Amino acid sequence: MNSLSGPEPTSPDAAKYYDAFAETGMYEEDSEAIGWPAAVDVLVGKAIEAATGGMTSHLDLAAGSGIAIEAVKRRLKPERTVAVDASARMLDLLRGKELDGVDIQHETVQRFVEATGDRFDLITFMSAAEFLPNLPVTLHRTARLLNKNGTMLFTYLPLDEGQRPEELIDDTEKLGASAVVHSWPAQEIEWSVTDSGLEVLEHARLADIQPVDTLDYNFMIARKLHAGN
Repeated sequence: MNSLSGPEPTSPDAAKYYDAFAETGMYEEDSEAIGWPAAVDVLVGKAIEAATGGMTSHLDLAAGSGIAIEAVKRRLKPERTVAVDASARMLDLLRGKELDGVDIQHETVQRFVEATGDRFDLITFMSAAEFLPNLPVTLHRTARLLNKNGTMLFTYLPLDEGQRPEELIDDTEKLGASAVVHSWPAQEIEWSVTDSGLEVLEHARLADIQPVDTLDYNFMIARKLHAGN
């Protein structure tokens, strides 16, 4: 059975982990320290440059405090921005920035992409795909939310030979919470995207274009080839 079959369990540990992180008041400071906003800015710039049509609508999955939204707004003025996150405390950080025109949805990524009938020109999904137990399924469903020629940008943890498919993020001393992360073979992720009707425009290691002192992410930029599901 391939990864697009079978159930897709949810992982509430990630929401609790980020609730605890937000409550420490250290999230923005820690993000800056590892170079994450700069990396997101570079990736968002590449995704926008790769676009072939206008971008008037933006969906940010696992939006957190809105780092990707800020990067998009520096370059574009989308008519609609939807921010989705399972962590209520992280969304409080986003609300505190008072960004114009952001529709905040307190929901898991999996449930949102399954339930919404909306469509978007740009979808970003940064530094959170590793918390999904079945990422290929979620990518397949997310691809359906793109307009024709719409662009999707996401990061994930590639599974290297000899690497365990699950690792435990244990930050109990600082946060009092932990979460399980998942990694995936790069070829399987690429297959799930192309099988969803998207053209892969770029698929590489984040470290090859921007140094970040954090998990060793891959990133992918892909474009929807046809309208419809």
